[in-house]
Amino acid sequence: MNKGSNKLIRNMNTTLVLQTIMQEEHISRADLSKKLKLSKATVSSIAEQLISQDLIREKGKSDSDTAGRRAILLEFRPESGYVLSLDVRLHSIPAMITDLAGNPVKTITIPNHADETQIIPLLRSLIEKMIPLVPPSPHGIIGISLAIHGVVDSGVVLFAPYYPYKNVDFVQALEQHFQIPVYVENEANLAVLGEHAAAPAYQNLASLSIHSGVGLGLLINNQLFKGAQGYAGEFGHTTIEIGGRPCPCGNRGCLEQYLSEDVLLKEYAELKQQEEITLPALIQAYQNGEDEAREIIRYFLQYTAVSIHNIQRFANPEAIILNSRITAALPETCSPLSDLLPEGIGGRCPILYSSLQDEAALLGGAVLCIREFAGIDIQFHK
Repeated sequence: MNKGSNKLIRNMNTTLVLQTIMQEEHISRADLSKKLKLSKATVSSIAEQLISQDLIREKGKSDSDTAGRRAILLEFRPESGYVLSLDVRLHSIPAMITDLAGNPVKTITIPNHADETQIIPLLRSLIEKMIPLVPPSPHGIIGISLAIHGVVDSGVVLFAPYYPYKNVDFVQALEQHFQIPVYVENEANLAVLGEHAAAPAYQNLASLSIHSGVGLGLLINNQLFKGAQGYAGEFGHTTIEIGGRPCPCGNRGCLEQYLSEDVLLKEYAELKQQEEITLPALIQAYQNGEDEAREIIRYFLQYTAVSIHNIQRFANPEAIILNSRITAALPETCSPLSDLLPEGIGGRCPILYSSLQDEAALLGGAVLCIREFAGIDIQFHK
């Protein structure tokens, strides 16, 4: 298996040409020259370089050009390399292989019950199972991404209240073993990169994920906003009730203790006087018109609306993407959610609903690896 190297392309014009070829799907050298305002000689030289690197290829001919001759078209080669993306969740680890356009090739999921001493061997074993599933390619595996449900700085977990991986250095352990670039990032940050690839019109985007926790990814001027040490976006640990419910982070009254799926299901089980109830059971009960289920969903909508309003006020994004299994399963709740939002200062920004769902962080990991490898931002639609 060939191993990719990061930072393959760093010449600005080369990156621009490659980005344009990928976006246009098929384009001639002459059209590239016109579009990018580069000389034909420069474009031809860059094209030959990219062809020699197996990142683009000549593909057929156009109908005609201005001289009446058919121009040779260029296209991006997504199968010239592959990415391994892993999402290290509390109870499972889904893993995905994608090509250089972010197209999924294979997805597998394994259970996760590993502690801090077991997690690296578990990840090594999973990656070793994935490598034979990667198709042959000129650049092989160009990167491995890990989504961590906690704060990450320089590849080390600084804060992870729900699983025991604080201070684990994933990058060093995995790069030394596989000799492949490894990128470790907060799950919500990767999710917003994935969402942006599906909604590239927005340069300032917020992605609110409501699952077992509550995470926020912020893209400002097309760049991740992570703060000084990576703690920006820990939206689930902002205080909404002084002296409220205790949180594993050490604070009281954190948003996560009122809005996360785990909390909602716990409260629903208490209303039903049952030990445990699953999310599909809650959704089915809501659809059946059960009063207790409708009360829990009303509660969910109220806190979600407050969260969206606060994000609008402090971040002023062009759009907010909501990633929740509840709104995905119950799209009829989206209109009531919009009705709960006040107009407020500056009006409302669009509220979009994630088309990526559980794959958002995995696809965001592919975006990150491809950006580091080739300097380009991929776009895809699901």
